[in-house]
Amino acid sequence: MSAPHETYLRAIVDALEADGIGVADWFADLNDPLDGAVELAATATAAGWGDRSVWLGWTEERGWYYGSCSPQAHGGELTAIRYLAIGVLPRPAELVPQVRRIVAGDRPGYLTPTRYRYFEDDEDGFAAQLAQAAVADLARGGDR
Repeated sequence: MSAPHETYLRAIVDALEADGIGVADWFADLNDPLDGAVELAATATAAGWGDRSVWLGWTEERGWYYGSCSPQAHGGELTAIRYLAIGVLPRPAELVPQVRRIVAGDRPGYLTPTRYRYFEDDEDGFAAQLAQAAVADLARGGDR
């Protein structure tokens, strides 16, 4: 069974790659709340982050955040987590410039997360917004 947010995350990955930002891996989980992550390629992040791996994370409650982990970290625990505060479903064109800054070694965002919604709220229209965002991104070819 495909995760309902998989198409949205795939559109983000496609937009990053189209912008020349390498992606090593990504996934969409069927957790509560829905979440997923994108591991940026070491070749994309080496200049700004050295040998630390850099991950973008997404949840349906808090939107996008990022963090890094050292190669010595057991279990890959992220540190230096910052929240981008650009909404739960920003378009790829809104996220890519933020990721460019992250890759360069800037540290945009906030230490304190913003909660945009609660995953238990089935009547807030999020499912329809997620489906609409995924369809729009597919129609645009991932914002390229």
